[in-house]
Amino acid sequence: MVIDRAKRTYRILIKLLHFMNEIGVTGFFKRYPSLYRPVHRFIVNATETRGFVNYGVIGNRRMLATIDAYGSITNIYWPSIGEKEHVNRIYASVGVRRSEEKDTNSKDSKYSDLYKHIPFEKWSMSTYYLPRGLVLRTEGKSSKLGVAVVVRDFVDIDMDVVVRQYILQNRRKLERIDLKFVFAEKMNINEEKKGDIIEEDKEKNCLVHGKDEVWFAIGCERDAEILVGNKIEDDILVSRMENVKKADGLLVVDFDSILPGGIREFSFFICAGKNKEDAIRVLDLSRKVSAEKMRLRTVDWWENWRPNIRIGAKGTSKRLLDISAKILGVLYDEKESSMIASPMGPDMPDYRYVWARDGTYASVALDLLGKHEEPRRFYETFCNLNEVKKDGIIEQRYRTNWEPAPRFGIQLDQAGTLIWGIWVHYKLTNDIDFLIRNQAAIKALARTLLPKSDSLPQRTIDLWEEYKSNHVYTLASAYGGLFCASQILDAIEDNSKENSRAKSNFLEGCSRYREVVNRFWNGRYFIKSLNPKIEHVDASALGLALPFDLISVYDKRMVSTAEYIEEKLRYANGGIGRFEHDSFYGGNPWIITTSWLGMYYAMIGKKESARNLISWVESSALPDSYLLPEQIERKENVPVGAVPLSWSHAMYVISINVLNGNLPFVKYFE
Repeated sequence: MVIDRAKRTYRILIKLLHFMNEIGVTGFFKRYPSLYRPVHRFIVNATETRGFVNYGVIGNRRMLATIDAYGSITNIYWPSIGEKEHVNRIYASVGVRRSEEKDTNSKDSKYSDLYKHIPFEKWSMSTYYLPRGLVLRTEGKSSKLGVAVVVRDFVDIDMDVVVRQYILQNRRKLERIDLKFVFAEKMNINEEKKGDIIEEDKEKNCLVHGKDEVWFAIGCERDAEILVGNKIEDDILVSRMENVKKADGLLVVDFDSILPGGIREFSFFICAGKNKEDAIRVLDLSRKVSAEKMRLRTVDWWENWRPNIRIGAKGTSKRLLDISAKILGVLYDEKESSMIASPMGPDMPDYRYVWARDGTYASVALDLLGKHEEPRRFYETFCNLNEVKKDGIIEQRYRTNWEPAPRFGIQLDQAGTLIWGIWVHYKLTNDIDFLIRNQAAIKALARTLLPKSDSLPQRTIDLWEEYKSNHVYTLASAYGGLFCASQILDAIEDNSKENSRAKSNFLEGCSRYREVVNRFWNGRYFIKSLNPKIEHVDASALGLALPFDLISVYDKRMVSTAEYIEEKLRYANGGIGRFEHDSFYGGNPWIITTSWLGMYYAMIGKKESARNLISWVESSALPDSYLLPEQIERKENVPVGAVPLSWSHAMYVISINVLNGNLPFVKYFE
């Protein structure tokens, strides 16, 4: 009955939301995140979205884990943050019975019938990051069981261990309870089940799961009963818990006679190693150090790394900036100096790759936040790739170890974007040695951006990976890359013939692009592409002004294009889409494009319009954990696509900086 009422309430709310979208009211409310956030929380909680997106990401820049809204671990990446993924699901269940009804015969059916079990998916749950460090807290309660749970998840900064700290509380007023806590794991080592070894180590009281050079030892601080294979089916109590009996392995901990209001605290460790012995050694050390000491040192590390946000943000803006910085930091692989776009989720696209474009926007955001080490290493690693240093060729995307990933075309805009990011990094750090070390790669990259015989850049795939053509955004990025390359050669002050000739060629290319840009102008706006001609408007046309400065933000053509983008691409819920007739996930507003238009309006002095769009972005973050998705579903206002998306967080950080007068654009650094 209660579930039916909740479903009816949800359907009524969604109908109301659709009506609000139609009359434009939703966009108004989304300007005020503090008012909209409770509504957003209810919508997300009431839909299936909770089970399909990442609600939290934790890591130590060697190991990365994702967690859903029910506190289940859905991915663990190790030994790098994008390769490979080893988890189907790691989760927990609770069975409760009243102590007064305890039967001494633990194997008869009466005993097992006394246990009441409700999976966490049916509990009231919330997930959010604690203010300090990178620790995710999941809180849940079940009125039917009379139990509350708190889980603190983090990855230890010194060892490759996912730590899960649990607190269970008896919320019944008068009754003691006995509680059975079941920790379940279902893994696919190296993303396939074949060859997995799952066994109990009785001496170490742990579960071991692995193969080849990837092994996990899973253990508790307390003694636990280990169940593997047939033992799971043979256990009368556990076999009745539908959601755990199909797990690969279980660790079961019993808590007897918990008084009303009483709590029990305990922790589980998921320890990685290149062999079984190594994983068990890490588990032994984790137990010796203790989960709490591991948490404190991890919090200290992230607090020392945490940027000092100095741009006057407060409230939602400051919280989202803080989370954005940490997300950009944790998606950086310390060993490989790479940045992935996003970890996978249960129903999300596979973006665990390195794109030069996405990584550059993320690096610019980090540079603006005062975190310069990660951008420097990212740019230098790119510049030291053989194909980049020699020929200026950037693959469409890379794996985290910099091996080329599967591709379906070259995206020339990435070269121009990368050079722009390098120029921004230099202007914010004054590290001239950084430019000198990487000048060969910068010149090679810039040469690929020079105009062809038709005065246009090479025909390539667009930034959205949709079409092959001569794109207006590619033109903008080629111009920006060539201009920044010429400025870099000026800064280096190397007057050799080679550098002088290169600089002259780059500036000549810029001049030709300034002449040719009018081919994209149709009298009302800059169209998406030529050859073949794609007439519709694309939000990426904003790149002509921001960040690449091919056209002034005040140019009447640019103002007209921005107005047309808002007219044609603004959805009823207030966000901005990518381009007309977008069909990806049905066509929705994106965080990237909404932030983009917001920063453009900020540049031309339309501060109220800018704040409205940026407030929409803030309202679109997950209601508790503040992660930014790729898109927001246009009717139901729930996240779709990748969560979190580094480019989304980066564009938000950049837009807040622009709103506060920090301008990381090409000619504002002249």
